[in-house]
Amino acid sequence: MKKFEEIIGYEEEKEELRRLCDAMNNREKYSALGVDMPRALLLYGEPGVGKTLMAETLIEESGRICFSCKKDRADGAFTDKIRETFKNAEENQPSIVFLDDMDKFAQDNLREDSNKEEFAVIQSCLEDMKGKDVFTVATANDIFNIPRSLLREGRFGRQIKVETPSREDAVKIVARFLTNKKTAEDLTAEFAAEVSAGRSCAYLENVVNEAGLYAGYENRSTISRKDFIFAALRVSTQCLPSETTNEKEKRKICYHEAGHAVAAALLGEKVALLSAKRYGDVGGVCCSFDDEEVLSFEKFKNIVVVSLAGKASAEIVYGVPDFGAGWDIKKASRLTERCVEELALKGFSRIYWKRYYSEKQPIGRIDRIADSVSEILSEFYEETVALITKNRNLLDKVADALYEREFLVWDDVRAIMNIA
Repeated sequence: MKKFEEIIGYEEEKEELRRLCDAMNNREKYSALGVDMPRALLLYGEPGVGKTLMAETLIEESGRICFSCKKDRADGAFTDKIRETFKNAEENQPSIVFLDDMDKFAQDNLREDSNKEEFAVIQSCLEDMKGKDVFTVATANDIFNIPRSLLREGRFGRQIKVETPSREDAVKIVARFLTNKKTAEDLTAEFAAEVSAGRSCAYLENVVNEAGLYAGYENRSTISRKDFIFAALRVSTQCLPSETTNEKEKRKICYHEAGHAVAAALLGEKVALLSAKRYGDVGGVCCSFDDEEVLSFEKFKNIVVVSLAGKASAEIVYGVPDFGAGWDIKKASRLTERCVEELALKGFSRIYWKRYYSEKQPIGRIDRIADSVSEILSEFYEETVALITKNRNLLDKVADALYEREFLVWDDVRAIMNIA
């Protein structure tokens, strides 16, 4: 199964796919053991992580004829297409049905609603395929848009969550994207992966190509580290950069972004990239390494403190509210709400067990959750202010360097703060 080797990383996921291929290609071996053949697989995860590539590789390695189905027509005609796809697969056994972006099949669907016709048709077709040599593979970005009845065992009970690549795999992925590019000595796969930590494969590919566009436009023969940084900022924000002509505003942006970096460094966290440039409505950029995967109370607290450190820093220095902290506050609030509501951070009375059912949340419970989130954020913000105030000298150093250079990467921050 050499085709799987073309997918970089994802070793556990590829091993699962190889097992499925082996079961499809060697039915006699498994039948002799009294084993039922697997019938369906759902690959899910955020956009751009390679779900479709994995599904297509599975299909190719299986050697089976494939019948694909993707939402491309109005609802009534589309349900007919779903039925037709499964019918063609049944008539051409052994075969595979590929349902790409299955969560998009029924638009505006909520998980508690299992009556959407598209999903009901898929469920019916899966039942019709019992005992037949038809395997179904589907991809989805958000499984909460798929009814639970379709995700149970016997249907899409077999699932693989495809995450963004690890940092080690990201280096290998970027190295492949750079293979046919002419790069300067200062642009290495390790550096590019570090700046882009936690991003999808599609993001990495896009940034590498965008960096080449910057170099070409400047009539340079190689792609430099600076090109990659500009490309990463452009792709991350999806906005064009603009100069900040107001001196005081630029200084304030530098202090805001420096606050994130200083807090992260002091707490043992990291930031990937800082920029003092304005991108659209975004005044400055801080690309963080964290992906909000909370493994401990300490990690949760660190993420919130780093998120609030930009606001704290600007307000400490200028003594007025920071109106550029809206996104940071939303991020901290969402994470805190999740920890209160799902992890009983403020007791079990705040937990809402039926989030994905049809009952609406009681108003009283919503109020208790909101009060808990406000209480936690206020407590953490006081600690953030104390942390930044105590290390004002480091904040000034990082802010000054950011003002002079317009962007900093993590190695720059470490050097400025004298962190080994």
